[in-house]
Amino acid sequence: MLTQNNDHSATADVLGAALDAPFGGITGDGPVSLELGSHLVPLCVALLESKHASYQDVALRFSRRVLFAFEPVLAGAKSFMEGIALSGRRRGIGVDMAQEERIARAATTRVALLSQRDALVGIAQRSENTDLALKAREMLGALERLG
Repeated sequence: MLTQNNDHSATADVLGAALDAPFGGITGDGPVSLELGSHLVPLCVALLESKHASYQDVALRFSRRVLFAFEPVLAGAKSFMEGIALSGRRRGIGVDMAQEERIARAATTRVALLSQRDALVGIAQRSENTDLALKAREMLGALERLG
């Protein structure tokens, strides 16, 4: 629904609510889970490209939370997906379906995070020495590790 309406303020409100939810959720069992991240991180690019600093800030904070909380899983998704591409095998007898779904969510989230690079470079260049620019540079460094 958020993608259909292209309502940046509603998307920013949802991201903010997820960030402000009790328990922090950064371990994957709270409000900011990998499943939630896989749905909301793709929406962050439009907010990062917005001219409104408040939209950029909430999108950057949410993306950072997801990246730093799930970095090992996101990095592992790359090698798993490369293995599938090489072998052509995906499912078989005794395959853990929940694990495959988690890896698919991680792969989706990883691609969405990597697609933020251009917007983050723009923020880092335009905002110079602001807190937002520092966060954008930090995020770019983290994406390099993920890349």
